[in-house]
Amino acid sequence: MLGNFLLDALEPDDLARLRPHLSPVELKAGDIIYSPGDEVAQVWFPLGGLLSILSVLIDGTQVESSVVGRESAVGFVEACGGGVSHSLIISQMSGRALRAPAARYREAFNESVQLRKAVNQHIELLLAEARQEIACHGAHQAPARLARWLLVCLDKAGSSEIQMTQEFLATMVAAQRTTISAIASQMQADGLIRYVRGKIAIRDAAGLERRACECYATMKHFRRVLGQPGAGPARAGLEAAEQAVSRP
Repeated sequence: MLGNFLLDALEPDDLARLRPHLSPVELKAGDIIYSPGDEVAQVWFPLGGLLSILSVLIDGTQVESSVVGRESAVGFVEACGGGVSHSLIISQMSGRALRAPAARYREAFNESVQLRKAVNQHIELLLAEARQEIACHGAHQAPARLARWLLVCLDKAGSSEIQMTQEFLATMVAAQRTTISAIASQMQADGLIRYVRGKIAIRDAAGLERRACECYATMKHFRRVLGQPGAGPARAGLEAAEQAVSRP
């Protein structure tokens, strides 16, 4: 197991096609992976940390639309399509990743029916999650959405300590910053999180899950149905969260 859910979902023979071309890399917060219009020369498979995907408007405004962690990859769709990134992708949170030249990834994709099936199933999962996200914003209240989003970031990053500003949370939860601040303050008072200087430490993951909307469990169900790793709790993240509870 390499630690990236997309890679770990591959059959041994398919992973063997990619393994010789995978190179480890350290990502720091703020690193730019791709700018709009860049050729997708590498496919990135995060092992930890978070990558932000931002849409850049004509006036230069940047709007975060999603984050990618160890559950997925960046460039794996574009490498077999148009070959160009249409988004700004930056490292939101420091972490490690594996990357492969797009040409080598494309060769493996073209040579293996099973690899194409695995990638297509993963794309199906991402679409299902995106649709659930839209439904969540329309049907559920901000406190439940924030609890869900923190759990999603815990799963994606694999760490109980997440580097994240209130502005970023407000964008992802689709709520005002003042609303996020009030909810986060209450969560901290209840012992669910600790928030200091742009860092959120998850102190009680089980408590957060009880407050989260149904969409968190639904997205886990999608993974089970499609046979994708990560259907259960993020073990490393939850173990770290349990340790955090014992710290003052």
